[in-house]
Order: sequence, then structure tokens, then C-alpha cells
Amino acid sequence: MNFARRTATISFLMLLAACNVLPFGNAAAPPFLEADRHQIRSTHALRYRITLPDRFRATAVDSRRDRFNGHPFDISRAALIDDNAAVMIHAEVVADGSGASNYDDLPLATLDDQPFRTRPSSCQQLSDADIAGESDLEWLTASGFSPTGPLAVAQYLASTPDHNAEIVITLMVRVDHCPDAAAALAGLAEKLLVDRREE
Repeated sequence: MNFARRTATISFLMLLAACNVLPFGNAAAPPFLEADRHQIRSTHALRYRITLPDRFRATAVDSRRDRFNGHPFDISRAALIDDNAAVMIHAEVVADGSGASNYDDLPLATLDDQPFRTRPSSCQQLSDADIAGESDLEWLTASGFSPTGPLAVAQYLASTPDHNAEIVITLMVRVDHCPDAAAALAGLAEKLLVDRREE
């Protein structure tokens, strides 16, 4: 896999090449997600409920501490998956309070009428070899959804005003051909219910 393609893939799935994995132990916070049947709820400062139809099933929640661009993040991830699509949710907190979750430079978009920042959608064509060694991609595979291509990918991001808590929603849909990517992503987005909770 060439470097440019690898960098783009890692960017979309929040897998930054320069990350040092730290144990999710003494200083790490409790999980920031709850997953049940076909719904995932965030429990940190950004409280969202993400729901898909019954054919999607929620994975278990996985939590860890990682370091990105020199800053420690406490991270929880879970996904709603079926045979041909997945919606992966990351709920994260910047552990050093430095405001490192700043996406203000990204364009605005909506997902189920909720405001988010967004990265450009893409069509990835990953092999099993490309997935090896990539934390999120390996975790998705182990959870029942192998993100091999052609795969349409879109990502939506939100953070608190102080940029110390964030949620990232990544949509993935298998497609027969990459020109089908936009329509496939739109179809998945139409099924997705995203509620912002204030409690």
C-alpha cells in the first residue's frame, strides 16, 4: 500500500501513523459509550444516541488510551454493523485538557439534521494486508465487519467548545464499484438516527 493511500485511509478512520499506544489503566477514564442491540449512546460531555434498523447489531464497547500528535486521548469505540455496512463511533476526551480535538477548520455538514464537521468522503480499496497492524481496522474485523474494499467511507466529527471532548461517526458501505460510493453513503445516512441529548 503506497504512503499517500495509507495516510488517507488512516486519516479517515482516526488511525494516525504517529501514535503510541498506552495501557487503558490507572489514569484512563471509564468507557464513554454504551452499546445495546442496534443503538450506541455516548456518555461524556457530548451526549448522542445513534440508532440504525434492527438488522444492524451493536458491537461491544472497547476503550483505551492513545497518544495523537503528542497529546493523550481516552477513547471508547463501538460500531453498528451488518454484512454490508458499518457505522463506527468514537467518543474521546483529551486527557491533558489541551483542546487538541479542534475540527473548526473542516467544513460544516449535517447528519440526520445534526451539525457536524466533515472530511471528504472516499472509496477505499483495502486488502487484508492493508488492515494488518491498524488498530481500528483490526478491531472492526474482529468485531465482525472486515473493512476490505471497495468501501465507501464518510466521517462526521463534533467537539465541545473547549475542544476537549469529541465524537466521531464513520460511515462505511460496501460497494460494487467506487462510482457508486456517494449513493451508497447517502442511503446509509438516511437510515441513521442521530439524537443529541442534553441530560
